[in-house]
Amino acid sequence: MNPWTRRALIVSATLALLIAVAVGAASQWLLHRYQTGLQTLEPRIERLAGVVEEGPQIQARLEQATQQIAPWVHPGGPNASTEVQQRLRQLIDGAGLTAVALQAAEPDASATIARVRISATLTGPWPTALGFLQTLQQQRPVFWVQSLALMREGRDAPTEPQTVRLTLQIDAPVAREATP
Repeated sequence: MNPWTRRALIVSATLALLIAVAVGAASQWLLHRYQTGLQTLEPRIERLAGVVEEGPQIQARLEQATQQIAPWVHPGGPNASTEVQQRLRQLIDGAGLTAVALQAAEPDASATIARVRISATLTGPWPTALGFLQTLQQQRPVFWVQSLALMREGRDAPTEPQTVRLTLQIDAPVAREATP
C-alpha cells in the first residue's frame, strides 16, 4: 500500500474516531441536561396534575365561599359604584336626612377586596343622624365607615332642635366580576 494512502486512511480513521468521541460526549451532556430538567419539571407536573384532578372540589369550595360572603358584599358589575351610591342614598332618604354631597369613586380592584369609596355630607336632626348611623351599622351588604366628622349646626337655643352635619368616608365591598 502506498504510504500516502496509508496516512490518509490513518488520518481518516483518527478523525472518524474523534468525531465519534465528540458526538458521544455531546450526547452524554445533552442526556444529563435532559435528566436534570426532567427532575426539575416532574414535581411541578405532578402538582399541576393534582390541581387538575381536584378542580371540581376546588370549584365547589369556591362557590361555597362565594355564597357565604354574598350577604356581606355589594353586587359587582360595570355600574357597581352607581348602584352602591343609590343604595346609600335610599338609606339616607329613608332615615330622614338631607344629602348635601354624595360622591362615589370607581371600585378599587387593587385591594384584596374590591371596594367603592363614598364621600357623603349629610344634615339633619341629631336623633335622626344617630338612627341613620345605627341603621348603617346593621346594614347588609355592609358599609364600612372609615371616617366620621360630626359638627353641630344652628343656634345654641334650647327651644330649637339640634341639627348636625355628618361628613362620612365609607367603603362598600363589591363582589369581583367572574372571569370566564
